[in-house]
Amino acid sequence: MRELPDQPDLNQLRRQARELHRAAARGEGAASERVHAISPRVTLSSAQLALARELASQVGPGSRPRSSAARSTVLEAQRHAT
Repeated sequence: MRELPDQPDLNQLRRQARELHRAAARGEGAASERVHAISPRVTLSSAQLALARELASQVGPGSRPRSSAARSTVLEAQRHAT
C-alpha cells in the first residue's frame, strides 16, 4: 500500500482513481480486486472509493495523520467518491 504524502495533491489522487478504474475495466487482476472489494460493478466512483478507503486506513482510528492537510485531502477524496 502506498503512503499518503505530507502534502497530498487532490488532482494526483483523481488521476490515480482514473488509472485504477481503467485498469480494472481492462480486467487487470490487482486493480479488479481493489475495485470489486467495493462494488461488483467497475465504475469510476467505485475506484475513487477504493482509493479513498485505502488512504483513509492510514489515518484511521488509532493512528494520527502526519499532517492536517493529509487528513483533509483523504476526507475530501472520500466525499467526492460517494
